[in-house]
Amino acid sequence: MTEVKFKNETIDPVILMDKLGVEYAEYIALLMNEVITSAYAEQHAKELQQKHAMRELFRACQDGIKIACSENNATDAISKIDTMIMNATKHITTSRLTEIMYIAEKRFSKYHEDEARGKSFDGYPSGYIELDKKISGFALGESTIIAARPSMGKTSYALNITLNIAKKGIPVLFFTLEQNEEGITDRLLCIEGKINNKRYRNRRLDETEKNSLGKAYSRLIQLPIKIVDGSINTSQMRSFVARELRESKDLLVISDFLTLFTDYPQLSAHERYGYVAKRIQSMAKEFKIPFITLAQLNRQLEQRNNKKPILSDLRESGNIEEAADKVLFLYRDEYYNPDTKDTNIAEVLCAKNRDGETGLIKLLWQPEYYKFANLAREAPF
Repeated sequence: MTEVKFKNETIDPVILMDKLGVEYAEYIALLMNEVITSAYAEQHAKELQQKHAMRELFRACQDGIKIACSENNATDAISKIDTMIMNATKHITTSRLTEIMYIAEKRFSKYHEDEARGKSFDGYPSGYIELDKKISGFALGESTIIAARPSMGKTSYALNITLNIAKKGIPVLFFTLEQNEEGITDRLLCIEGKINNKRYRNRRLDETEKNSLGKAYSRLIQLPIKIVDGSINTSQMRSFVARELRESKDLLVISDFLTLFTDYPQLSAHERYGYVAKRIQSMAKEFKIPFITLAQLNRQLEQRNNKKPILSDLRESGNIEEAADKVLFLYRDEYYNPDTKDTNIAEVLCAKNRDGETGLIKLLWQPEYYKFANLAREAPF
């Protein structure tokens, strides 16, 4: 009984018999001098739920052994076993019931504490003035999808955000599932030093550019940026994130890009993308940090006269939009219309924002440096 009380569980005959065994039933009844009632039905239900979850987990482990013995591909085996374990955990509820007075008191106090400290919101500014005015940066516990067609500059945009946030002293964990770590680092050097990427690749920088490259290198190695390179699934991603959070409570996670995660190979592409997006959103909530995930839109929008992305384009790429707190589309009219007046202009369209406004902002696009920059010269957010 001391053990049960220590765990803050209800002490009643059913709970004690479960702990000690049915042979103690008569003794427990005499000891407690009462009969079983429905007074502790909620506690009994929790016990049953836990046992059911453990039984499902046991089955998953048994099946996992069979898969490990028969599957030739380790990545596929891990993904299948992970799916079964995730299904087992569905039987454990993480929901809780809280009276509004306690939540309201906490939020009311937090508002005044933040105001006194000059803190505007829980999250990290993107570094883009107009965008931060519109979406208030990337909030803690939020999952943001940045989507576009190929060649719009998704990776470069994500790397610009990486630098902007890392320069604030906030660690960034960048998962590159498409380009290798060398290519990503080359881009970061070109962005930071405003180095012509073509001359950099061909090793034809002049003395001024080489001097800029050296300064960019010196700054870059001081920033809290880590890169995870290669094929990965969301379970492995979670392990990396948990490890980083043991070193720092602040972290931004960026993934390039969603459809290359190796989870659930047995599912259709549409289902797989939705599952991955949902798991990333769950991690954002669990760890209370922002996640940014890049996504590639399907080619159907190319058939339209107006090539600007809309939310339905993302839905056609899987149930990704449902699992996003914010959706940002990247579009450059110059790619489709070379004669446009918007040369070197990138549009960032906020198509979904759970806690704020949507709309369009424009950035300067400098392709020779892989750089996105503010157009307006205003005080930072």
